[in-house]
Amino acid sequence: TASFTFPDSHQSVDIKVYPDMNEVEITFTGPQDRWYGIGFNSSQMSGSYAIVVDTANTVNEYTLGFYSPGDPLAEQTIDLTSDVVKDGMRTVKLTRPALTFNSDAYDFPFVTGNVSVISSFGNEQPSG
Repeated sequence: TASFTFPDSHQSVDIKVYPDMNEVEITFTGPQDRWYGIGFNSSQMSGSYAIVVDTANTVNEYTLGFYSPGDPLAEQTIDLTSDVVKDGMRTVKLTRPALTFNSDAYDFPFVTGNVSVISSFGNEQPSG
């Protein structure tokens, strides 16, 4: 289990890995009036795997670009289980396989360790 808070963008993310089920449960919270995303295992945007929650009520996996939203993954692995808006904040809960065997996606480790994360947000709808 890991939790990250990004106060400047009013975002938070909670991650739970279930190795026996090869599953990850991710809960994102952020402002409902803008898109926001979290990139995993990277310290820079370009080429990073990210999950983006957008203002069109969709959640997608992306390979981020250099100062651009990048491209949605051809094979999406996420399953949206909850999407709730309350008091101007949107909370999205999703699951996906911990190990995807997809070179464009991020495989979550089953052992305790450090994982770099980056966050991004914007007012305009990302387009890939």
